[in-house]
Amino acid sequence: MKYILIFLMVFMLSGCSAMYDILHPKTGVEIMASRNRNLAYGTIVTLVAVNKNTSFHYSLQWQVDGSNIPGETENRFMYVPDNKDVVTCVMTIWGATYTSNKIRFHVKERVVK
Repeated sequence: MKYILIFLMVFMLSGCSAMYDILHPKTGVEIMASRNRNLAYGTIVTLVAVNKNTSFHYSLQWQVDGSNIPGETENRFMYVPDNKDVVTCVMTIWGATYTSNKIRFHVKERVVK
């Protein structure tokens, strides 16, 4: 009975998302790029977000340099990076947000002849 009471108190005080974090501490998202991070100018990169340890419905939002990319909410993101762009993906589950690892791209300058 003592544990049930503690569970209910934590649930009521901190909400569903915090309880989910307690029960599933390894939840999150990881991103991977289809190419090396050192790129020629104009190279298209496909990034993939991998859901870690949750079967609950979640939403994704891709970001470049901390800004949301409108309409990019799927697990795949095709992108032509600029030099020093940093790409992340934010996953939301029950109001809790998890930010992925960062991928920084190094793009060689455009050669004009």
